[in-house]
Amino acid sequence: MGHGNPVNQNRCVELSHIAGTYNNHRGFGELCRSFIHLERYELDHIVVPNYVQSNMDLRKKFLLNEMDEKNFKKNLHARDKKGLYNAEIRQILQMFYDVGKDILIKAYRMYREDARSFARDKKMNDIYKEINDLSTYTITQINSLSERFNYKVNTNVYNVAYIQKISSKYRDWE
Repeated sequence: MGHGNPVNQNRCVELSHIAGTYNNHRGFGELCRSFIHLERYELDHIVVPNYVQSNMDLRKKFLLNEMDEKNFKKNLHARDKKGLYNAEIRQILQMFYDVGKDILIKAYRMYREDARSFARDKKMNDIYKEINDLSTYTITQINSLSERFNYKVNTNVYNVAYIQKISSKYRDWE
C-alpha cells in the first residue's frame, strides 16, 4: 500500500489514518481518535472470564474444606454475576464501536467524493447527529444494564459520554 493510503490489505478504512488526515475538520479527527481509544483500550480491558479457569480456586478451597458451602455459593454467584455483566457491557460497547466506525467511514467516503459539497451541504452535521444519537442509545443501554445488575457505573469510564460531548459540540441540527 502506498503512503497515505487509508485502506489496509483487507480493504478496510483505518480510523487512525482518517484521524490524522482530517484532524482539523470540526472535531472529526478527535472523534476518530476516541473510537480508536475505545477499540484498543476500553474493549481490551473488559475481562470476560473463562468460567472453568476462573472458578478453579473456589472449587479447590471448597473440596479441601477451606471454604464452607455457603461462602462457596456466594463467591461463585458474585463471580458469575460480574462475568455476565462484563460480557454484556462488552457487547454494548462493541456494538457502539462497530456502528460508530461505520458512520465515520461513511463520512470519510462522502468527504473524499466531494469535500466542498460535504461541508457546504451540512452532511457533517448529519454525521455528528448520528454519532450523538448512537452515544445516547449506548449510554441508555449501559445504564439499563447497570440497573438490572444493581451496579453503579460511570459512562465516562467507557469513553461514550466523551464521544457524545464531541459530537454535540459541533452540532447544527436543532
